[in-house]
Parts: sequence; C-alpha cells; structure tokens
Amino acid sequence: MKRFTCIGLILLGIILLGQSSIYAEGVINVSRLKIGDGLDNYSFKTPSGDTIKSSEFSYPLLISVFTTWCKLCKKELKYLEVDYQSGKNEKNPISIVAINAGERERSVRKYIKKRKLSLPVLIDSDLKFTKDLNIIGTPTVLLFNKEKTLIYQGNDLPKDWNELRYDS
Repeated sequence: MKRFTCIGLILLGIILLGQSSIYAEGVINVSRLKIGDGLDNYSFKTPSGDTIKSSEFSYPLLISVFTTWCKLCKKELKYLEVDYQSGKNEKNPISIVAINAGERERSVRKYIKKRKLSLPVLIDSDLKFTKDLNIIGTPTVLLFNKEKTLIYQGNDLPKDWNELRYDS
C-alpha cells in the first residue's frame, strides 16, 4: 500500500512540474501568458447570454478567474465587489472583470444574485481562455497596466494592485 502511495505522489509531482512553474512566493504561474504580454482576443458569455470580447475591456484591468464552489474565490470576489463599488466614482478606476471557468450560465446567475455582485461577470463557457492560458487553479488573478500588458499573475491579489489606478 505504501508503495502505491509513494508512486502516486511521484506521478502527481511530475504532472504538476510539467504543467506549471512556481513563483518564489509559491503561487502557481500561468504558463502561456508571460509578464509583458498582451491579452489575445477571446469571447465570453455574459450571465444573460450576450457575448463580450476581451478587446472591449478597459485598462488598467484586473481579471479574476473563479469558480462558484471555490471558498477562496468567494472571499476574493467579495473584496473585489467592494473595490468595484468604491472605484465607480474615481477619476481613474481600474477595471475589474470576474471570469467564471466553465460553469453553467444558470449556476453563475444564481451565484451573482446570492452574492449581490454588480461587478462585470463573464463566463468562459467553452474553457478556451482557461485552457489557452493554462489556468490550473482558482482564484487566478491577471493584472494588466494601462499599456495593456500583463504585470502580475498568481492565485492571490498583490498587496499594491490597487495603486495601479494612480500610475500616470
């Protein structure tokens, strides 16, 4: 029995090392999109069934990829909702977009209603975005500056992310 457990752990380690790299802080690195890259054009569904393209996003931009069952995602979205509300009246607000990873529109609508979210929520229904960027954990945060280039990626919010709106 111990031999099978050891072999299983070794195989899991090989799989994880093959699919991701680790930051010094210990967060999972999204492997396809690198710091300094721009975002390709993707199509997302809204909870009401409309389609939005990533080319329509405003910058600076914070994308939070989430699932409705993830406890950390719930906490992060609650925090982002407060910031989204407070940033509405600011001169240079940072855009915040939450992208659900592949769940049904109905489930996402219920989630939004229950959590009283007003920040933009999109659904990566075909998981093209999630798979293309090799996102393997939620929440995953992508932060882009006003020049539309990636400046951060990880599984948590960087402490200074909100200061991006004040960069000139």
